[in-house]
Parts: sequence; C-alpha cells; structure tokens
Amino acid sequence: MPRRWMSCSLLALAACGCSWTRFDEVSEDAPVVQLKRPEETSGFGVSLATAAITGRSQVLVGGASGISAAATFELGDGQNPTLDSIDLGACRTGDALCFLGDRTAGLPVATYPGGVPGAGTLCFALGLGETNLNQRGVLFRCDDDTEYAQAAPEPANALIDQAVQGFARAVVTLASDRDGEPAVIVGSHELQRSWFYWPGTINSPISLVPSSATPDESYGTTVAIARVPGARIFAVGAPAEGHVWLYRSSDGATVEPLGCLALSAGFGRALAAGPVVSSANDDLVISDERQVMVLAGTALAQLPASASSECSFGGLPAGGVVASFTCASEHGLESCGRSRFGAALAVGDVDGDGDGEVAVGGPGFSLRGEREAGGVIVFDAEGPNPERRTDVKFLSSGEEGDQLGQAVAMARIGERDVLIAGAPGGKKTAVFYCTSLLTGGAAGPRCQ
Repeated sequence: MPRRWMSCSLLALAACGCSWTRFDEVSEDAPVVQLKRPEETSGFGVSLATAAITGRSQVLVGGASGISAAATFELGDGQNPTLDSIDLGACRTGDALCFLGDRTAGLPVATYPGGVPGAGTLCFALGLGETNLNQRGVLFRCDDDTEYAQAAPEPANALIDQAVQGFARAVVTLASDRDGEPAVIVGSHELQRSWFYWPGTINSPISLVPSSATPDESYGTTVAIARVPGARIFAVGAPAEGHVWLYRSSDGATVEPLGCLALSAGFGRALAAGPVVSSANDDLVISDERQVMVLAGTALAQLPASASSECSFGGLPAGGVVASFTCASEHGLESCGRSRFGAALAVGDVDGDGDGEVAVGGPGFSLRGEREAGGVIVFDAEGPNPERRTDVKFLSSGEEGDQLGQAVAMARIGERDVLIAGAPGGKKTAVFYCTSLLTGGAAGPRCQ
C-alpha cells in the first residue's frame, strides 16, 4: 500500500488523540486493503457483489452502471487478497452487449443452458444484454469464463434494443440470497417491473406484480431476497413513493403477494437481507431518508397473502421490528444531515458468532473536514441496545468527494465475513478486515 504523510506520527498517537484507524495504511499487514482499479473500468466501486464457497471468496467491483466493465478480485480464504483484478471479462467492451447493473449479484453456483459450472466455480449476475451466442436477457459470468443469459420478460428485450440505439438506459438492479443454491431477483425502475429466477431453473423468469392498478413509477429501484422457513420473501422497493412491496414463494411456481409497506419518505431507498437475529433465517433491512430498520424474517413469514394496494406499516405481526438505527457524528465522521446515511446496506457475520451485523453506508459523511469523504457504520443489532454502533469505518487516506459507502458488501472469508466498501468518487474500493467485536489473534494478523 502507498505510504502517506499523516498529521500525527505513530509515536504521538496517544498525545494528539488520533484514532488508530487513521493509520490503517502505514503497515505491511494493514487492517484495510485497497484494491487496484483497472484502467479499463469507467468508475470503480459503484457496485459490489460477493460470492464464496469453502476456501474461496471473490468480489465483483463495478464501475458506472450501464456503460462500464466490472472487475473480479480473488479474496481467497485468509487476509491476502489479489490487489489486481483476476478477470476483466464482466461487461467488457467488444462483441457482447452488456449494460452493467446499478447493483450486481454473486452466486456460489449457477445453472445455465448447456451445462453446469465445474466444482469451485463462482458466478455473478451482471445486468441486461446479449451474449456472443445471441442469447438475450440477464447476463451471467462465471470464473471459468462461462457466460450465459437467463431469459427476461419481453419488455426487457425491447429495452435492450432501445439502449443499443441510445434511446434508453437498460439498467437493472440485482440481488441474490446467500443460500448454497441462491435465487436471483431483478428490478427495473425503467420498466416498473421486477422478476426472479428460482434456484436450478433455466429461462424461467417469475414476475412480481404489485396489486395496484398503476405501478409505482420507481417500482424496481431496489430489490432483496430473505430466506425464511420453507420459503423466500422477495422485496421490491419504490423509494420515490416510499413503498416496499413484499412477495412470498416456497417453490418458485406459486407467488403470494403480501402487500405493501410504507413508513416514511424514501422508504426502500436501499434494501438488504441476511441473518441479523440468528443464523436460522434472514431478516430484511430497509433504509429511508433518515433511518435504517431491521424487520424480522420470522414476522414477515407470518404475513397473510394480501391483494390490497394500500401501503402501510400497521400490518406487521408483533415483534416485526428488530431494531432501527439513526445517524450520529462520531469518530471523525461528521455532517449527519448531508451524510446520505443508508445509501447502501449489507448484512454479514463479521465476528463469526452466527448472527449478522448491519453495515450502513454514508457516502456524504465529512471526514476531518474532507467533505463527502464518506464512511460506513456497523451495528451489531443484538442485546439490550441493538442500536449501539459497533464499528466506524473510513479510509485514513480519505479525500474530499471519495464517497466511501456508496456501495457496501460482505464477503465470506473462513468462518466470518469482512466488510467491503466502494468509494466511487475517488475510484477506490477497500476491504476492511478488522472489527472491534474480535480482539487479538481471533481477528487475524492484520488486526494485531
């Protein structure tokens, strides 16, 4: 990592009151590692997606949605990632048409026409486009160089044609669950549509249709999947209207609408899912313009099917809200009012105790006077004070306009997850290996 001049020396750390996290780049085994941006990418850190199997973990770092390539990095199974990309084939310029999504998705295994990836293959859902074999739809790429498309609803193909001619943006947002055989959900606010692919199915998009006669204009802006006992909950956000639509499916063939949640302005601005309360099932995390809320997956699983088009928050079962988080200026991060707290969300088990922590991106945070340097706040969301902040993450080299936290993700490495955050304003992406929930050798050599 580059050595940078600091306002305080290491020896003067205690005297000047600097946080140790400011010096995360001055040692050989730094607790924070920045991945190197390939020249081929336009932008870097706009989107993040991770995929992992035993012994291997990768992250796909995307550039500007719709027009850029994405780069894959090998994180391995320890604390020594490859700083240079191992694959620049995702949405590369060339023969294949590919419009990189606002958000991409990772899969430890995928099913596609013509075969199944070999053992140890990791795959990513990239966006809309067309392969060199003239397959159209949602594009996937695996690290054995396999590329394929899952058929999309017909309006998506028309959108691709319009985008090729420069008349539209064929950009979608994607998400997968963290199952060994995950489902993938797709949202398009351009089409006001959302659909999903059930694990193991080929060319079978299942539409998620809201019960309202006229779909929200921003329907499909954000998406997430929560695994609950015997089923999956599919969430589709329409943040301009402050709505989150919910659906349930236990087999991929039958879809039950569960109604629409509405709470406050911007509700559904970002969505994420993961085992926050326990490892048994997922919970749903939703942000709005002021706060982040965790909804219990067990409560969502109890919702009755509903064809109502009315959006409210009153129908949640008892215990539906696990925790809510609000912004606070601390540990060098300032300007909560402009922080865009909740612009990105991720759930992961950073301490390896079985339940998950929630990472909340705030790309508008000021850092020691550097406007919009950005940062990420991590919440443990358990115990008597679930709103208590566990970690505050930022770059010691943070500069004005970096916007760290515009994208966040969790990567499974060994027995726990590590945080990854994008700073697209500075074309940076960083892997944060340490957490205050683990001390000493338990967190690895980078954290000692």
